Amino acid sequence: MVSKKLAVATAAVTKPATAAPKRRAASSAQKPSSKKMKLLTAEDNSVTAVDIYHDTESNVATALEKESGFGQQLNLRSVRPFSVVTSTVLTEGPYAGCQAIILKAAKPFPFQRLPQELRHMIFRLVIEPGEGVVQLDGKRATRKSVFASAYGSKFRLSVLSISKEIRDEALPILNDLKFSFDSTATLLTFLAQIGDDMRSRLRNIHVKTYAKTSSSNALHFLADSKNLQKLHFETGVSSDATPEKAAKAFRAEAYRFLEAIGAAKGDKDAGVDILSFGARCFTLKERGSARPWTATEHEEFRDLLKEKLK
Repeated sequence: MVSKKLAVATAAVTKPATAAPKRRAASSAQKPSSKKMKLLTAEDNSVTAVDIYHDTESNVATALEKESGFGQQLNLRSVRPFSVVTSTVLTEGPYAGCQAIILKAAKPFPFQRLPQELRHMIFRLVIEPGEGVVQLDGKRATRKSVFASAYGSKFRLSVLSISKEIRDEALPILNDLKFSFDSTATLLTFLAQIGDDMRSRLRNIHVKTYAKTSSSNALHFLADSKNLQKLHFETGVSSDATPEKAAKAFRAEAYRFLEAIGAAKGDKDAGVDILSFGARCFTLKERGSARPWTATEHEEFRDLLKEKLK
């Protein structure tokens, strides 16, 4: 008896009343139907290695239009390679007298047997962009959600869904990447979407524009990023302000973040130490024009932030 695992498609075999019609030339054969294909489900709704689709509303063959006889177009699909082995008539069991098409699915590649070093190289090729930076832009034509258009295929991270074992092994590679945002507004949207677990895994964040309308909430969410090693702001933190005034305003927005990072790392100054700022982040007006802060003013700003931390 043919194994039920291999007998994935059956059709009743009956003795024809008349001799079988002669085959016509291939050029006159009926073309594949353009009708929508319908999935043939297993009787017990079990999952099969190969899906079988047919082109009629029922699974009964219909008369051919251009030649005698009956026909049914089948479409076989699978996520893995497979081969059509043979066709045979079953002689016993509930499907006795039926014809079975025997299919054999290819065995999955034993990926987990590869050396760990080689697996990590493959994960990096899949997950890591060319420069190791994931660019996120909040400006989209049809949706407001953040989308990393420059990151590549949307299936790049599907490797994380294969199994828990592979996810645990590949996720640190994603976490090591730099995530670059066009603004704190985009950062806020991203942090609100990814959940507590992913926020806690982020390590390197770069933000181009610090916007007052979104910075406080974004920094509030970043308090969950206990493993953060670097947070960089390129522009917009403070304009026309002394280090004392800027430190007071920044601490009012970032106090929860600064204290949470300090507590997580066992050093109250740790939240300040992971911060870095671009040359145009702070400006001060002198003689009618704005100038960027000096290195001394940057250090004074940091010292003032640390003084206020518990």
